[in-house]
Amino acid sequence: MFYREVDHDLKLAINLHHFAEALHQLVNQNRDFLKDWLPWLDDNTKPKDTEEFIKSAASQMAEGRGLTCLIFFQDNLVGTVSYNTIEPSTRTGSIGYWLDKDHNGKGIMTKCVEKLIEIGFRELALKKVEIRCAVGNTKSRSIPERLGLKEEGAIRNAENLYGRYVDHVVYGLLKDEWKPR
Repeated sequence: MFYREVDHDLKLAINLHHFAEALHQLVNQNRDFLKDWLPWLDDNTKPKDTEEFIKSAASQMAEGRGLTCLIFFQDNLVGTVSYNTIEPSTRTGSIGYWLDKDHNGKGIMTKCVEKLIEIGFRELALKKVEIRCAVGNTKSRSIPERLGLKEEGAIRNAENLYGRYVDHVVYGLLKDEWKPR
């Protein structure tokens, strides 16, 4: 199994198919919690849906258009962090993430996003990293703010969350602005 260590307790894994059942169970356990901010939950209700997501993520990775990682905290699957898209012409990666409700507020996602930014600039030859968050999602917005991404503006009605349209704040970080810790 390939893991990328974030710290002693945290690891990222890209071997998604090995954890399909565990990922599906984690989504189901957190469905109500995640539904406030993630629009894809109604399209992922069966194990087959998770398997299709994993196939799509593997294809994106093979084509250099994305990178999805599972997050393991103390060897337990607790969420995902991804380059949901990588735009080849601009070398811009767009990061998305979600975390199990019981592991929020512990700094886990900040460390994982920081590691993914490092991978993006050092290994994927990205020129820019973006994170888009719903305006009202203060927990999600705190991550790019904590990591020094610049607020670049807002996109109105950027996402339909089960009939409720939300605006997104766009955060960006250029490679020459990045200061690795």
